[in-house]
Amino acid sequence: MENYVIRIYRRDESDPTRVIGIVEHAGDGRQQRFADMQALWTILTEQHTRHGNTVRKRAREDEPTPR
Repeated sequence: MENYVIRIYRRDESDPTRVIGIVEHAGDGRQQRFADMQALWTILTEQHTRHGNTVRKRAREDEPTPR
């Protein structure tokens, strides 16, 4: 079983499928961005070995600082 931390930074109240956030893989710290529910679902159901959308652990100017 895999464990994730899901951070949602923005959501569109008029379209509940539009959410923006980051999924962190708790086992190794990899982070992947998502911009809608389909992308979130894809991240959660993909193979653990995929590294295509890995992002560095650094704050972007347009996102809140992770705690």
